Amino acid sequence: MDGHIKLLVVVVIAIAIAAGLLFTSQQQAGDSNNKAPDTAGGQQPPKTGSPETFCATDGDCVPAQCCHPNAAINKNFAPACKGIFCTAACAPQTLDCGGGEIKCIKNKCEVVLK
Repeated sequence: MDGHIKLLVVVVIAIAIAAGLLFTSQQQAGDSNNKAPDTAGGQQPPKTGSPETFCATDGDCVPAQCCHPNAAINKNFAPACKGIFCTAACAPQTLDCGGGEIKCIKNKCEVVLK
């Protein structure tokens, strides 16, 4: 019986270590994608003049935030919105409910509000 308890303790410790390593590697992977999430699970607006906003055509640009976007970013830096749930509210000064569109203006992704 004593041997079974020791084996169980070793297995539990191994599982705990593996879970800790998995969590750490997922956290590092999230940090390496250069995306700073905002409170809505998307992106913070990009810095002015950054490569994240560079574009050649309108198709290069996407919303910079998952929910109630008010900025645009190059599609290569798009926020990871899978599994993010947003409110159905039409927030003012955003792209919500047809409130604007995304354009590439002078090689910079911009939101043009209506």
